[in-house]
Amino acid sequence: MSANGDLVEVRVFGPLREIVGRKSVSLPYAGMTVKHALARFAEDQGDRVRPMLLDSQGNRRRSLILLLNDQTVDEDTRHLRSGDVISVLLPLAGG
Repeated sequence: MSANGDLVEVRVFGPLREIVGRKSVSLPYAGMTVKHALARFAEDQGDRVRPMLLDSQGNRRRSLILLLNDQTVDEDTRHLRSGDVISVLLPLAGG
């Protein structure tokens, strides 16, 4: 198991926050790629969250916005470090 020093904060917004039940969680994702951490988070959160974040092949949904330390993530292969913050934003629809 990872030590407390290996934690990455995952912040969620909108409908995800309602499902997760809090605005952020600290998880032992340091050393993982962004892609792997997102997949792990989706699986850990269950069937309601997974389809919001990942397509049927397990890839990040194109509409999903990810920020790593307040910078847009375009490259999912970047490795996370202890203390990093991932923000997960879903596009809003409506009129």
